[in-house]
Amino acid sequence: LASEKQLNFDLRMLNALRGFILAKDLTKYLNPNPFLCIMEYKTKSAIIGRKKRINQEDTKHPCFISLFSVNDPHKSGKVPDKIIEFELIDRMDIKGLDISYLLSGNDLVINDLELLKVEQDDNFRLHITGKQNK
Repeated sequence: LASEKQLNFDLRMLNALRGFILAKDLTKYLNPNPFLCIMEYKTKSAIIGRKKRINQEDTKHPCFISLFSVNDPHKSGKVPDKIIEFELIDRMDIKGLDISYLLSGNDLVINDLELLKVEQDDNFRLHITGKQNK
């Protein structure tokens, strides 16, 4: 186990290099799990989209996941129950879920969800899985 002084230095370095740090990053030192943050949400549907880059020269994008209590939320005009935002994401892997691509807004819709699991790793990636009623 690293010393408190070493942990503080490592946290400052990570913060300087990445521009952000999550409180759960400390688990990286205690547990060699490659995921910095694992989140689970009970929800009916989700819309996943990206925003404009903060810095035009950066290859990473800010993105969001909006959670809804109804299917096809893009048709209902309903306000999201929760919005999860990520500042710097290079890639998003979605496994084991049926998704729809909305051409008009370049967004992804996932319907018929029971559970959505979002894992963020230390390589600017999101891994999305879940349980879906098909």
